[in-house]
Amino acid sequence: MLFRGRQREEDEDEDPSSSSTTSSTSALARQRRPQQLQQKSQAESEDTFEVPPIPAGGGGAGGHFHQDGEPHRRHFGHDGYSRSHSHSHPSSQVGGQQHQLHNNAAAVSSRQRFGMLRGHVPRGGGDTMGMTGSSSSGRSRSSGRSGSGGVLSAALPTQHLHSRGTASISTVSRYGGGGGSGSSGRRRINLKTIRGKWTRLSRYQQLAWAAFASLLVSTSVLQVHYHIRGRRRAQRAILAAQEERKRRMLGLGHRRRRKGIGSEDDRDILEKRGVVPWDLADTGRDPSRDRLVEWWLDHPDAPVGLSCAVFATTSLADDDGDGDGDDDSIGGGGGGGGDGINSGNDGTDESDESEIGDRERKEKVGGGTTSSIKRSLAVPTAPAARSTASASTTTTLMTIDDTYFYKGYGISPPIFKGRMPETGSQRVQVAFVLPFVEFQLNKVATLLTEHWGKFPPCHANSPRQSADLVFFTENKLSASIQRRIRSVYSELGPSKTGCFRTDEPMFLSMAEVDPKLSHLEGAAFTFFSLFRLLEKSYKTFILAEPDVAPVQPNFLPALVMKTLSVNCESDGFWQLGSLPLARDVDAGMLRERLDYHMNGNAIYVLGCPEFEEYKCRVQTFYVPKDDCELVAGCSTHEAYEGGYDHALYRYRMHPENYEYSRLILHKFGYSDFIQNRGEGVYVPAEVVEQSPSTYFVHSKSIYQNVAATTLKEVTVSVLKRDPCNRDSATEKALEKIYHYLRSGEYTKADAIRDLCDASKYKLFGPQPSARLCEMYAGPDSALKAQNWESRMPGKTYLWTMDFHGGPTNCDMSMITKAGGAIHAEIDGICDFYGLCKDRLKVIKADNWKEFDPTERQRRDFQMAYEADPEFKRVDAFICHHPVANCELFLPFNRSIIIHATTRLEFGRHDEGIDWRLSSGYDRDVGKEKWKKWVRTIQKLALDTRNVIAANNAYDRDYIKYFTGVENVELLPSWCGDNVGTSFCQDGWESSVSQGWLPTRPEVVIVPYRSNLDRTRYKTSIRDPIDHPIIKELAAVPKAISNGTDVRMIRELYSDANPLRMLKHPAIIILPYQISTMQLIELYRLNIPTFCPSLSLLKRWCREHDLMWEVHYGWPENLMNVKDIPNPNGHALMDKYSKEWEEMFDHWIPKSDFYQLDHITYFDSWEHFHRQYKIMVQTGELEKINRQMTFTNAQLRDDLVEKWKVILQRVKRH
Repeated sequence: MLFRGRQREEDEDEDPSSSSTTSSTSALARQRRPQQLQQKSQAESEDTFEVPPIPAGGGGAGGHFHQDGEPHRRHFGHDGYSRSHSHSHPSSQVGGQQHQLHNNAAAVSSRQRFGMLRGHVPRGGGDTMGMTGSSSSGRSRSSGRSGSGGVLSAALPTQHLHSRGTASISTVSRYGGGGGSGSSGRRRINLKTIRGKWTRLSRYQQLAWAAFASLLVSTSVLQVHYHIRGRRRAQRAILAAQEERKRRMLGLGHRRRRKGIGSEDDRDILEKRGVVPWDLADTGRDPSRDRLVEWWLDHPDAPVGLSCAVFATTSLADDDGDGDGDDDSIGGGGGGGGDGINSGNDGTDESDESEIGDRERKEKVGGGTTSSIKRSLAVPTAPAARSTASASTTTTLMTIDDTYFYKGYGISPPIFKGRMPETGSQRVQVAFVLPFVEFQLNKVATLLTEHWGKFPPCHANSPRQSADLVFFTENKLSASIQRRIRSVYSELGPSKTGCFRTDEPMFLSMAEVDPKLSHLEGAAFTFFSLFRLLEKSYKTFILAEPDVAPVQPNFLPALVMKTLSVNCESDGFWQLGSLPLARDVDAGMLRERLDYHMNGNAIYVLGCPEFEEYKCRVQTFYVPKDDCELVAGCSTHEAYEGGYDHALYRYRMHPENYEYSRLILHKFGYSDFIQNRGEGVYVPAEVVEQSPSTYFVHSKSIYQNVAATTLKEVTVSVLKRDPCNRDSATEKALEKIYHYLRSGEYTKADAIRDLCDASKYKLFGPQPSARLCEMYAGPDSALKAQNWESRMPGKTYLWTMDFHGGPTNCDMSMITKAGGAIHAEIDGICDFYGLCKDRLKVIKADNWKEFDPTERQRRDFQMAYEADPEFKRVDAFICHHPVANCELFLPFNRSIIIHATTRLEFGRHDEGIDWRLSSGYDRDVGKEKWKKWVRTIQKLALDTRNVIAANNAYDRDYIKYFTGVENVELLPSWCGDNVGTSFCQDGWESSVSQGWLPTRPEVVIVPYRSNLDRTRYKTSIRDPIDHPIIKELAAVPKAISNGTDVRMIRELYSDANPLRMLKHPAIIILPYQISTMQLIELYRLNIPTFCPSLSLLKRWCREHDLMWEVHYGWPENLMNVKDIPNPNGHALMDKYSKEWEEMFDHWIPKSDFYQLDHITYFDSWEHFHRQYKIMVQTGELEKINRQMTFTNAQLRDDLVEKWKVILQRVKRH
């Protein structure tokens, strides 16, 4: 115990070795005790002490004894927590009594009982009466819970306690601990009075009280014991009930003592449930199947998967009562007939779309009744011969009664939508299943138009095949998306698609897919779901994702012939596909892992019980966990093995499944009909030349830019990781390498060398492959870095120093596709494009502060680069923004490409820009620079090695007007690749942008910068939303707007990322310039676009000076052109004058938004609303999207050809 003054001394005269418990010893101890107390000082006679609360649950009711009778000594600190003897401070130790046992085993001495009361807690702090405690140095807090200490204190009345001096102890509550539930209140107790009353009790009374207290403590212990045992029994009962429920679902009846999982009885029962056992020769055992059944029994709520479900086909009753066995609500109503997908109307209205929804769902737990879902499938019959799209078809129906084991993990059983053909016993040979998700719509369109258009499924007049085209999605497709896919498909024409069994494709989707499913889980869920959906109508199916492209024409007849070997016969295949054929065997550690897995894009058998059992075994072997915690069989949970195809392969390769796998391994056939090349780039002609029997290649490269594909291969090979693994130092080095790959400056070998060099720094994360680094970057390597003269062989090398990264980024993909490479040193707007300055000399730019270099800087720039080895390799210099920067490159005697994206005077004579005036602009100096710059352009135009061009018609004619140069080319900026995304953001590796897929209702006013908040020389004069033009929009009556929500982009988003507009049905251009990079980016995304008509824009310019930024000054007309209005007029021009109107009418129609096709114009805001409403109702927006897609695709091909001519023209090596 802890005293308030000094430490209480031990009883020095008490023999610690004595084990005697006779009454004479006890009497002697009583006589000597008062004598010791009398010898204490005055201060000690007045001492008081506090007994700390007995810890919760804790047994502070007795001492804990050694086998030799010596008790443990307990010590208490100021905080009231029990401490071990070895860790207690001397100042906090208590002079406890050495309690001894009496001869009678049931007797406890008074001194021992008093020690219990004083709070001596047995070692371990939680055992009753100190008899079952174990040594522990941990602390036990007082919490007010029920404990043996509390029971004991209640059992000993204070009037019977032995008096021993005046002291203050904590009041011990009935349920243990001090002061009840965390109470700190204390009550003063006179220990002298208590001790006196206790000593007046006879020996037998004291023993009786001690026995009574022990009884209460024992009762409490038994209560706790039975409570714990009861909980365990309840848990076992719950598990047993779940197991019985699972057995009832499997039809195994009540649990019985089985002969063995592989017994004949179990085999018969399981066979009735759709699981066909294997006779394993003479082995007599099937551990793989044993595991399957046991796992079912042990995991009653786990998502085993659809492959383990039971399906029974029943006939359909005449639900609608019209006697024809047809369900009019599914078939489309009284009209009958249909287009093979939807019946009634035109087959495109969502309200008429066939749904295989929930007809009936009943669930009864505990009675042996399982969940059942009846779904109806309305299908057209196959035409006997080639028929037109308008030919009428009849419809039959069938019902599927499904039983699922999906009881947990938040997964709902899939509900299928669409119609499948009912052909009776004659199932269709193959379904060509093209699965995709909505954001892959552009990829599907690209696949059909480019790849199927180049290598069509059929030749002209080919006979129809027993094959259907099925577009499959996880979620329901809207009617507009179906129309867009049908339109793209129909553009191929009957001569290319006429060999399919029907003229129209099928559309199927699952109406309910858990949104919590990850990519791997969703793919596996879809894959296992397909079998039960298709097996009633098809014999086989080929799964071909959008990145599976044909490399030969007439592939459909070849596919039908190939599927004949895929069947459930003894010599048939269950799966026919390709093993990994990536050129880089280090990618994904293919070689180290001995990876021969068969890719999921393959041909599969349908309706084969043996294969169904195999898939079920796979799912029960690879149970849900880690990155696949919701779906079984979607991963092996090992590195580089995410996906159901890896699970299907690794299962039969696993040693534990050897006895089963050796009997079915021949069911999986490797074939070159489909080649799985991972992300490798390929040329179709070369593939067919090497492998004439190959018709499809699976490779993500067809939708990836080459730079991303190369970087992924390099990163996986060298670092054994993905490039986007979010390590700041590593990612920074990889981003630099990526942009050099994208610009055409780096080859794969350059990327490996750069990555190995970067890994030498301490901040770099992972360690690279020593073998590859030694091979490519070692001192004795034959592949070491080349000098500048030998780099980029065969390429035309361009070099630029702009102040805006947009124009260079827009041209980059066209230049590289045309056989060139470009290096950019950009200051200003560069971060988003990854083109910021890296090795620029002299011209620091410093955020446009050196926008107009002095003569001194030009001389220094020439001296710095005169002997530079890189400049000796440069073929040509290119300038965009501003083009006047090209004056820096004149001394190097290289070709010059002027590709103007804005006005010619920008950077030389631009007094119409407010920030230029504040940066030291001199008007007289500007005039001289303008004259010199015009003469330079005229001189450059005389040399055929140089190129003078503009990306828009306005700037093309503007250059002609002010310079007199006639051979100015129109070279549009592309801006269609890597739009709206930067390194390692979503879609950074894609060469195909996301498709227009409106999911939000707002029509958005663009661009983000509108100039509505300022004038030419005054900024922040108003909020753009308060501009009169926007107020005109807000004043449109609701009767006319009809709920159409028109918003400015800044009201919805915090940046100008064009990809956001893909979610909106349309955009409205509110122009402030005649051409901007953002406008071109939006147009390349094929988003339906509206624009004010020329008359409306003229009114807004007169009233609000909307397009004051069309020019940057009023440069002198040095050519003295008289027959064409000056495009800039003069500073004080009256906007209502004839001069201004002639200028407007001649020049503004040359703006991009009046030159581009498929833009819709409106004369007022009311006119816009009326047009928009009609176009939405008639599907005109989808039509415009398709037209823009076609136009942009043609322009892309034309631009590549134009750049090829230009690069060849300026090339010097």
